[in-house]
Amino acid sequence: IMPVQRIPRYVLILRDLIKHCPVDHPDHGLLLQALEVMCLLAEKMNSSEEQATNVELLKELEFCFNGLVPGLVSPHRHLVRKDRVSEVIGSQTKDRLMIMLSDVLLCATVRRRTGSRKGVGY
Repeated sequence: IMPVQRIPRYVLILRDLIKHCPVDHPDHGLLLQALEVMCLLAEKMNSSEEQATNVELLKELEFCFNGLVPGLVSPHRHLVRKDRVSEVIGSQTKDRLMIMLSDVLLCATVRRRTGSRKGVGY
């Protein structure tokens, strides 16, 4: 079992213990307190993991924009949604990337990268 998996497992074990422990048992209150602490710790761990993932996504976007959007990575900013869309102008379509952040909406032209770097640039 990985260390990050231990806290959720402890929550399950404590819930099972509480379910099988009589309410008048001296340890029942302590088990409830332990469950509350473990649940708070699990929430904090999940929140920290989400924040780290969000920072990585923002750093990746900042790299793709080649520094054109300074300060994209910010403690208060988080990614809400990112989708590729097609803009239709007459008979032409242009690929766009819509990026919704908590406080900014970005629209980028999708360009194919050539050479040694494969993928999509903005």
